[in-house]
Amino acid sequence: MEEKINKVISFLQSKIDEIKVDYNIVLNSKEKILKNEKYFYHNTDITLNAANVLIKNRFDDFLILPFNIKDLKEITKMQGDMITKLFFNDVNIKNGKIKDSCSYVNLMQRLFAPGQRRSFKKVDKDNKKDNKNGIQYNILEKTKTKFISSMECFLSKNLKIINAYTKLINKLSAVKQSIGNDDDYKKACEDLFSYIKDEHIDLGIIDNLKVDLKSKIKKEEKDNKKIKESKIEKEKLGNNSVKQGTREERIKAHEKEELNKTILRESKALNADANFWVDLLVDQLKEMDLKTTNDFLEDPESYLPDENENNYNQILELTMNKLKYVDADSVVIDTLSNLVRR
Repeated sequence: MEEKINKVISFLQSKIDEIKVDYNIVLNSKEKILKNEKYFYHNTDITLNAANVLIKNRFDDFLILPFNIKDLKEITKMQGDMITKLFFNDVNIKNGKIKDSCSYVNLMQRLFAPGQRRSFKKVDKDNKKDNKNGIQYNILEKTKTKFISSMECFLSKNLKIINAYTKLINKLSAVKQSIGNDDDYKKACEDLFSYIKDEHIDLGIIDNLKVDLKSKIKKEEKDNKKIKESKIEKEKLGNNSVKQGTREERIKAHEKEELNKTILRESKALNADANFWVDLLVDQLKEMDLKTTNDFLEDPESYLPDENENNYNQILELTMNKLKYVDADSVVIDTLSNLVRR
């Protein structure tokens, strides 16, 4: 589960980094244009870079002409047929939109060249003498305002996305840290699910993770229910099994006690060398892993004293009893039993 969560966190972080690239381009353009409007109509890169980002992210309302075609003709008719033709090459007359980001920049430069901009002035609508400059000034203000508005909408929305994804990463990290503690895990998951719902986060990778997290919660609840039911069942049967359990324990304790007496008796009957062999064998055989057990079963004689050794059978008998006392592997004990000389 941790690996799946890490994958989602990595995905979200890459999305944040990707958004920040576009965000910084638009923010930089906005700040420069607000500081000095010449960046809007004269600096191609500043406007073009921001326009490309806005169009790519569908914040392209600024492409809608903020003036009618009649006004545009009024502005361009005094500039010659060639300039007029260039103006209309950048505009789609049918839908009233500027064609693309390059056309937008071209249009702004032609409309608002620095030489022309110096002659702009606010005019009364009834002052026909200044009508051209008045229309041109209004177009500039409307166009610039619309472009800045599109940038602000883009920045606002993407700042919210960056903040939402950052908080989502924090909540996913909380879920990851709570794995292993059922109560904390469930609480962290519920907090995560609630946040995803409230923020309307709609990502396929998040939906898939939610399914996995909920599945884990259900499994843990099912396991906990089984444990609880098993505990209740044991408590119900407890009173009926106390005597039986106590009796079995007493029998086992009695058998251990008798076996210990036998061990002490057999040990006293053997000399120090024989007891050394017994202790050596018990240490080797009482806690054998799978490999050493297999080695022993393949060649048990290699573990034992020479058959000509005095008290050979007694050594094996005492070894078996000591192994029984410590609950050693029954296969090992049975193998020793087969090696006793009859």
